[in-house]
Amino acid sequence: MFTRRLPLLLALGILIMGSMGFLVSTDDDVEAVGTPVISIMILSRQTAYVAPGQDGFATFNGTVYVEAPWSPDIQSIIVQLGTDAGDWSVTTPPAMEFTKGVTEQDFAITVQVPIGTSHMIEGTLTISGTWRYSPGVTTGTIDDITAHIDVAQYFDCDLDTSTPSLEAEKGGRAEFIVDAINNGNANDEMTIEILNLDHLVSEGINIQLSDHVVAVPEQQSREITITASVHDGASIGGYTITVHVSSKLAEELGKPCDTDTIDLYLEVVRVIEKPEEPEVDPEQEEPQGGPEVPQEEPDNGEDIEEVIEEDPTYTQGEESVPSLGIFGILFSICSVLIIIKRVKQ
Repeated sequence: MFTRRLPLLLALGILIMGSMGFLVSTDDDVEAVGTPVISIMILSRQTAYVAPGQDGFATFNGTVYVEAPWSPDIQSIIVQLGTDAGDWSVTTPPAMEFTKGVTEQDFAITVQVPIGTSHMIEGTLTISGTWRYSPGVTTGTIDDITAHIDVAQYFDCDLDTSTPSLEAEKGGRAEFIVDAINNGNANDEMTIEILNLDHLVSEGINIQLSDHVVAVPEQQSREITITASVHDGASIGGYTITVHVSSKLAEELGKPCDTDTIDLYLEVVRVIEKPEEPEVDPEQEEPQGGPEVPQEEPDNGEDIEEVIEEDPTYTQGEESVPSLGIFGILFSICSVLIIIKRVKQ
C-alpha cells in the first residue's frame, strides 16, 4: 500500500519544493528591485521685486516625478530636496513620500533677495535631492537642476541742495546748485522741471536750467544749475521756485517711480548788502615793511651811560678804541713840550 502511495508522495514533495523555489526567486527579485527614475520640473527663471526698504521674493513652483519598479516589500520612496541660492536666503521643501499610487507631487521654493539689490545682479537657484526606499536602506541622489533669479529695476529720484535761499538785485541773477540723486537700483535718466515757471515769468523772474534731462548712474548724483534772472521791473520781495524730478525711463517703460519736489527761495532786494570791513585808525596804520627806526650815531665824547641806555647791545670794549686815541694825543703833546723845554735849557 505504501508502495502504491510513493509516487503520490514524490509528486507532492516535488510540488512543495517547487513552491519554495518560487518564493525564493521572488525574494531575489525584491532585493534587486533597482533604481527609481526621479525628475524635477520647475520654471527656469523668476523675478524678484526689491525696493529701498523692502526685500524681494522669487517663488519657484515645481513638480517631482517618480517612476520605480515597485515590489511587494517596498512600501514607499522618500524624496528630500536640497536648495542653494548663494548668499541669498532660500526655503527648503519638506520631505515627500511617493507610493505606487502617488508618482508626482508639487513643491514651492522661495528665494529672498536683500533690500536694494542692484538690477545688474542675477541670482542662481540650485536644486538637488536624495531618495531612499522605505522600508530599506537603499538610497541614491537626484541630478541637480538650476534656475535664474532676475532683480527687477525700481525707480527712486531725489533732490537736494546746498543753496536753498539766495538774494539777487533787480537786473541781477542768482545761481542755485541742486543735486539730482538716483536712489534706484539701476542707471536712470531724470527729468528736471520748474512747476511754477509761468507764475515766476509773470513776476519778472526768468529761470534757466543747465540740464532738463540728466543721466544719473545707480546710487549716484549729478549737479544741476538753476539760474534765476531778475527783470528790472520785478518787485522787491521773496519768490518760491518749485523744482520737481522724475524718472524719464520709468515713464517710458510705464513703471512706477518715487519722485521728489523741493522749494528754493529767491529774495529780490534793492542792493545786496556786503559785509562791512573794519575801519583802520590812520595813526595806528603802519607802512608796509614795518616802522622805520631812526639810527643816530653817538659822538665820540658821548657819555657811555647814555649809549648804554639807547643801545642795550653796547659793551665797554666797543668804547675803548676812541678813548685810547685821545690819551695818545695828549701824551704826544706833553712829550713834545718837555723836549722843547730841555732844548731851551
